Amino acid sequence: MINRLYEAIILDHFHHNNQMLFLVGPRQVGKTTIAKKISKKWDNYTYMNWDDMDDRALILSGQQRLAEAKKISTLKSHKFLIIFDEIHKYPEWKNYLKGFYDKYKDLTDIIVTGSAQLDTMQKGGDSLMGRYFNLRIHPLSVAECIDTNFTESLIRPPKPLSTEKFALLQQYGGFPDPFLKAKDRFHKQWSQTREQQLLREDVRDLSHVQELSRLSMLTSLLRDHCGKLVNYTSFAGVIGVSSETIKR
Repeated sequence: MINRLYEAIILDHFHHNNQMLFLVGPRQVGKTTIAKKISKKWDNYTYMNWDDMDDRALILSGQQRLAEAKKISTLKSHKFLIIFDEIHKYPEWKNYLKGFYDKYKDLTDIIVTGSAQLDTMQKGGDSLMGRYFNLRIHPLSVAECIDTNFTESLIRPPKPLSTEKFALLQQYGGFPDPFLKAKDRFHKQWSQTREQQLLREDVRDLSHVQELSRLSMLTSLLRDHCGKLVNYTSFAGVIGVSSETIKR
């Protein structure tokens, strides 16, 4: 496990603000890991995962039942941290969070994490307007490998990065798991699995695309054309669909 810049940003957010914090970003970039690690800074916290059947049952029992089960309302001297993971899979998640926040915002700090669906779905309405801030989590960068201290200034003096770390970033990318393991075999398996999840879960659920095999062909073509001009007509001819379909 490595320290991330976002840990300091999260602490700074809750030191100054009451709004919920939505951790958004690509799959396996470390959103849940960051949230769980930062939770140790609170005296009282809980992690609620929608994919866990017991946690789901407690969430569905209502905001008050959840607060009573976690003894949130009994805390007076300090705030309680609650992490909602993958709650966007609940059809009524916006109304649920709105009600929970409005009732317990003075007693709780709230972190919400999820996949690309959370990032997209929260833009679909304004029922949570003014109640949350977004924090986009990115893969490890050169800057973050050098320094994870949070500063208000975006401009910092240059510092050297070790040749070893630069080589790891170049070979395995900035996603934490393959970067830390630094194994070719693991990186290949991880990349294949992640691509399947993106195509079969995120893209399918967000866009209702049915021809996943053709979509997989398109991703391969796009990878090979990285840095080049995109020619919709050329892609359409190779894949066997219209250029409008490629564009969409």
